[in-house]
Amino acid sequence: DDEIKAAGVASTDYAFTAMLWLDAVGTVPGIAIAFTVPAGATLKWQGLDPSMNWTAVVTASGTEVDLGDVAANAPCLIHGSVRFGVTAGDLQLQFRHSGGGAGSPSATVKAGSTLTMIKE
Repeated sequence: DDEIKAAGVASTDYAFTAMLWLDAVGTVPGIAIAFTVPAGATLKWQGLDPSMNWTAVVTASGTEVDLGDVAANAPCLIHGSVRFGVTAGDLQLQFRHSGGGAGSPSATVKAGSTLTMIKE
């Protein structure tokens, strides 16, 4: 899926959960993810990567976490919170291929992946 995002209201706090199904192709099939929020919003998230290890806690918009090698339909579960400031906007997932190798490496967040935000 190219766009996984959820709209937030200004001056509102949310908890969020993302269930991602990942696939990376290449000699080294890695994938890196990040979440972005509008200026003035605060963010905190942590994920359980496909190897069942917790990622570091991320507190800045756009900060990438490399999930390493992923196989087809690898799961990743993420929990976090976001506080929107005076600007409404989207909590949006970003991802890219992080492995190396020749050919045409790619990374995909598969259909069926979800991002759910709940107002606190």
